[in-house]
Amino acid sequence: MIQRLKRARAAVPWALVPLAGAAACASTGGSAGSDEGVLVLVESAGSESSSAAIAEGVTAAGADFVILSAPLDSAWFAEVAAGTGLSLSGPSIEEGLGFAFLATREALGDTTLALPVDPEGVVVLHDALYELDDDVFLDLIALRADSTHDPRALVQAFLEYVATDVMTNAPLVLAIHAPDQAVADSVEVLLRPSFRPPATCEAGGGEVARGLRGVRLFIGTPAQIRCVRVRHPPGNGQALLARLVPLL
Repeated sequence: MIQRLKRARAAVPWALVPLAGAAACASTGGSAGSDEGVLVLVESAGSESSSAAIAEGVTAAGADFVILSAPLDSAWFAEVAAGTGLSLSGPSIEEGLGFAFLATREALGDTTLALPVDPEGVVVLHDALYELDDDVFLDLIALRADSTHDPRALVQAFLEYVATDVMTNAPLVLAIHAPDQAVADSVEVLLRPSFRPPATCEAGGGEVARGLRGVRLFIGTPAQIRCVRVRHPPGNGQALLARLVPLL
């Protein structure tokens, strides 16, 4: 059974996507199909990072949405949000690593839950749904993969959650913290072709790092959202800035 740890939001189920590899403020109201879309920043901060410095960098990026991870407490995330003036969802914190979302608008709803991965284990997942325009949505999800989790079981549990709890017409941006590169690579293969890494973005994909202190970014599905371009913000190799265009 899924244990919900914070307020949940109603969702229309996605169609379940089979595992791949089974044998494998810019625009604050971006409209579907527009060339502007939305700007999403993914940043992995270190334990030494000051909330003021992170807030300054987030503000300079001008992103509509931010997925922020750090081995710090909820007060630190609240300070970053206050410094940016953005709406805070989260954080969810598991074994010292926190994930939170910042946005130019309030989430329609969010939840933190313990998702069963195998008979013995769970993974903590944070999920927030946002409305970009009339009937145009974006879903952000962040989770931490443990070294004890089998990548196939983890991805299967995630896809089953998406099938039952995520709106069918909401493109999804996913951040996963993996314990090592081998687990991250396995998860990436298993999520294809429904969720793609920044390397597949139309511009800049070949010039950005695959991981940010263990955090990998995935965007899906290709039928629902385009990654137009991606880059590192100036002087920050632990962050990615992606221009995404919803297609629904």
